[in-house]
Amino acid sequence: MSTRPRILVLWTLTLLITTPAAPEVKLSVDADGTLLVHNDGSSSRSNPSTPPRVSIPEHRWDGLIDLYSQRRSLDPDLVRAIIRVESAFDDRAVSRKGAMGLMQLMPETARELDVDDPFDPEHNIQGGTRYLRRLLDDFGENLTLALAAYNAGPTAVRRWGDIPPYRETRDYIRRVLTLYQGFVPSLPPPPKRPAVGSEHELGRARPVRIERGPDDRLLITTGK
Repeated sequence: MSTRPRILVLWTLTLLITTPAAPEVKLSVDADGTLLVHNDGSSSRSNPSTPPRVSIPEHRWDGLIDLYSQRRSLDPDLVRAIIRVESAFDDRAVSRKGAMGLMQLMPETARELDVDDPFDPEHNIQGGTRYLRRLLDDFGENLTLALAAYNAGPTAVRRWGDIPPYRETRDYIRRVLTLYQGFVPSLPPPPKRPAVGSEHELGRARPVRIERGPDDRLLITTGK
């Protein structure tokens, strides 16, 4: 064998030894039609301490979902759709903003709902269904507004007087309702300006006056 072929063989072997194996890429379609790209292989850039993502059985929490949905007069299928979009049924899920568990409760929301352990499936579903029922009550059983408030917060919904013009929130509502209703819903166009003043103005407390009217009825008025 001449010198040049030997060099080529050694160079090829070096590449095979030192080049990491290309990760396997898989494609799937989410329930709402979103194309998902999964990287199931390993890479030299991956964090070895990060455990591989495993498939979570969607019916694992059916008993808890049915129980607390019934207690809050909620449709269990709606709660399942929310959990599917929020956490993909992963009870250990944590969002970039710090939302935790199956129904992705923010720390302050979990404290307000007396949820001691947001990563405990029962505590999380109990608190999440309670919060969803509260939002439905606050927004007159309007499901789209309640979902908007679940995602963006009730203050944002009240400020805009409708579904806020946030792309994330509107996409969130579409995904949940598509899973729940079985078809892609049409949402109203986003509002161009807030229905009320700024968040700073929302925080200003206006004086409340209680007076007795001519017919001896109590009247409650707010001052400017």
